[in-house]
Amino acid sequence: MYHGLAISVTSLCCVLASVTDIRERRIPNIVSWGLLYFGMAAQTLFWVRGVVPFSYVIAAVLGGGVFAYLAYRSGMAAAGDAKLFWAASVALPRGFLFPPLVLAINTFIPYLAGLVLLSLVRSRPRAIARAARQALSPASVLQSVVGVMGFVGIGMALSAGVETAAKAWSDDRAGGSVPHRHIGVSRGVMDA
Repeated sequence: MYHGLAISVTSLCCVLASVTDIRERRIPNIVSWGLLYFGMAAQTLFWVRGVVPFSYVIAAVLGGGVFAYLAYRSGMAAAGDAKLFWAASVALPRGFLFPPLVLAINTFIPYLAGLVLLSLVRSRPRAIARAARQALSPASVLQSVVGVMGFVGIGMALSAGVETAAKAWSDDRAGGSVPHRHIGVSRGVMDA
């Protein structure tokens, strides 16, 4: 029930943001911040009801914020789009994959496809052929693949790191419910 409500509210806010973005070229703060506060309340409810661990709540807030900030700083998204991205990644319930990562992938792939189509429409046939030969050269393909893998790897590492740190913090705050192994050297003997 709560998952359906969270998905419905997120979808409604995204539709409202799309309409105002198309008409006025801006996304109202009430939509972005409202969805962010709703998402934080929903994640808190999921945590209280035992649906998600507290570490996931922290990871969703920080992970979505990191992706949104990187999209804004790289010029890929305007401030309103970045805020909406962050809010949607917080508001969406936990699914098979981490919502900030899924949203990032589903944002960047259409963005890239749109840029390719735009460049094809605006270019002359000879320029397109020259660019295709250059882009499909082995060195260029290898560089692109490594770049994409690096970007996805950094995003996954950030998400995993934030979630792991939040889980460790949550476990420590809960009284050490998960046994930790501390490795140290004392008196010349390795303790494990």
